[in-house]
Parts: sequence; structure tokens; C-alpha cells
Amino acid sequence: MRAGGGQRPSPVGPVLEANEIGRAVASAIVTTNPGASVEDRGAYLRVSVLGRCVVERRAIESELGRDFTLPRDLELVMPAFQGRLSMHEDRVEWRFEGA
Repeated sequence: MRAGGGQRPSPVGPVLEANEIGRAVASAIVTTNPGASVEDRGAYLRVSVLGRCVVERRAIESELGRDFTLPRDLELVMPAFQGRLSMHEDRVEWRFEGA
């Protein structure tokens, strides 16, 4: 617990298939979120950012080199995630919500 009674933020972010799309999403997240980390587990990538992770569709498209449709294309390569998820057609956000 932090001073003031709040919980320390936990890591949040997606678990992605280790394929072309998953790697492009992970790269876009690392580029736009200071402190982001990626654990390559062979079959999947675990992306972690402390407290809040945001990625915009255009950043993914820049990494991928083609159009990317949210939420459909992300749902196809994201079997799991940690945190509260909000998806929109132009961005995705995972965030920590402490008790």
C-alpha cells in the first residue's frame, strides 16, 4: 500500500500471439508507452506497462504497414490480457483499477 491508502498500480496489457500482427501490436505499445516491456514466451508475447497502457490504431498500422481494424483484428491475436480493457475504433486502453 502507498502512503494515502491507495494501492500501487499493477502491470497491465495484452497477451498476444507471437505472429506478424502480435509483434506489430507489441512494438507499437513499446514505442508509445514509456517503461513498457515484452516477454517473448515463444508462442505468445506478454506486454506489460505499469498502471496504464494505451495504443492507437495508427501506431499499429505504422508498425504493420497496412490497415488494422479495431477491435476485430486485435481480438484475433489477443487470447488474454491483464487490467480493465476499453476498446474503440481508433485506440485501445488497458488500465489498473485498484480496490
